[in-house]
Amino acid sequence: MKERTLQSAIVVLAVLITAGSVPGATVPMAWYGTSGQTQIFRGDLGGIGLGDLNTVLVTDAVLGGGSAGVFSGFDLDFIVLDQDGDLATAGDQILPFETPQTYVTPGTVRPSTSYLPTPLHPGILFGLNADNSIDFATATIRARDASYDGFALAVDTSDGWVTLGDGGMLTAAFPQTTLTSSGMYLFVGEVGNYDEGLRATIDVTNFPTIPAPGAIVLGTLGAGLVGWLRRRRVL
Repeated sequence: MKERTLQSAIVVLAVLITAGSVPGATVPMAWYGTSGQTQIFRGDLGGIGLGDLNTVLVTDAVLGGGSAGVFSGFDLDFIVLDQDGDLATAGDQILPFETPQTYVTPGTVRPSTSYLPTPLHPGILFGLNADNSIDFATATIRARDASYDGFALAVDTSDGWVTLGDGGMLTAAFPQTTLTSSGMYLFVGEVGNYDEGLRATIDVTNFPTIPAPGAIVLGTLGAGLVGWLRRRRVL
């Protein structure tokens, strides 16, 4: 009986430990074109080694993109999966969820005396709420609609994107998508001048990552399980 309990405990602990691991692949991205104030980059998902995916990770490369203050780091206008690699044909596009499954892990904010949070945009980074959740009314990541005054980045008149911060990461959740032989492409829009380039790495995974609060819960459960096993004298 004790051996069976121990085996069950090991299985549970293994699930807890590996639940946060995310097998995936980095996607090479190439410049595709410009839409308004957004530079568009496209990655071919064929041959990356995944049969399907439902999460895309956009991680700022800490190369000084954006501006100091609420605009520090990578500025994401939109992100979309597309079957034929042509953004003009919207009927074959797969859009991310604008729900808590899609979230930003904020990076560092460079000091600024000009671009600061406001009552309309209270997050430490543009497009985030005061609790660092994404303000999807501002950060419309399903649409190419970023706009700002290129001469004066007024916080309250900017619209249509979310800023990640230096080293920050966007975790974008998608419906489960099969990567067929007919092809699938990933498009990412970066707000700003072309000379900034794509200052981020793009990874795709085939199951969802666990937000930081979820990881804490898993760690707590694991510690509690170990304590229970010790009280039962299994460990």
